[in-house]
Amino acid sequence: MNATAPGAVRVGYARCSTDEQDVVVQTEQLLALGVPAGRIHIDRGFSGTTRRNRAGLDQALAALWPASAFTVTKFDRFARNMAEANQILTDLSDRGVLFGRGGSVYDWNDPYGRLFLQTLAMVAEFEANLGHLRTREGMAPARRNGKLKGKQPKLPESARRSIRRRHTEGEVSLADLATEYSVGRSTVHRIVHGPPTGQSRGSTRGSTVAGGRRPGGSDTRAHRRSRPREPSHKAEPRRRQCRVDRLGVRPVECHDPAAAGASRMVCASPIRSGGAVARRAVSSMATSAARSRG
Repeated sequence: MNATAPGAVRVGYARCSTDEQDVVVQTEQLLALGVPAGRIHIDRGFSGTTRRNRAGLDQALAALWPASAFTVTKFDRFARNMAEANQILTDLSDRGVLFGRGGSVYDWNDPYGRLFLQTLAMVAEFEANLGHLRTREGMAPARRNGKLKGKQPKLPESARRSIRRRHTEGEVSLADLATEYSVGRSTVHRIVHGPPTGQSRGSTRGSTVAGGRRPGGSDTRAHRRSRPREPSHKAEPRRRQCRVDRLGVRPVECHDPAAAGASRMVCASPIRSGGAVARRAVSSMATSAARSRG
């Protein structure tokens, strides 16, 4: 299980989970194990539960060669994910690389060595999951009491106001503001185009004022039902329409000499098809009107 491998050249790796922590102790221990200072690769501010974005780990794995030893002070500095640890250790074994933990070196192809490393990976993942569980349990009472406000803004309100003002005045671009305040462009974009601090996007959702109208929103259904119907602009001309208009013609009044002075309605122009029928109806109505007057 434990291979001394006195001639194996070691490549060291150190990691800390937050930027406030340091790797001084890990670095000193790796130097004491015989790892050259130039072959110690470091990741700061990264969790061991995932391999993503850990440039130091990628560099350390790329610097290994057959018969060398990948060395860490503790197994959880290397990984807290059992599946990823097994995959990396298998890849290292295929390349002929050993795994060093402290002063001991282990061979992944040895059954006892593999069992021991798998046990360490299992315990490291269990500790990480247990820490997450305790964190969630501690956050639950604070959330119920309203003391957990969520993630705080990256920049104070004074800086956010300055960013909005300068962007509105066209002084600098989003990229320049992101560089100046050491934040991402997406953060500056949310500050410029998002709601002010303390006002959520849905703060006015569901709130109404007198009359059933939401602030800045559309009318409610109840308000639309109770609102008096506005008169249509077509209502007045429609009341002035005569029966001939509804038949689809536009009537004009003229004097027919043959009618002995009686006025007769004729069609000036048909509005839609069927104009001949409308003309006959107009003539019939006009003739009946003239006879009644005579």
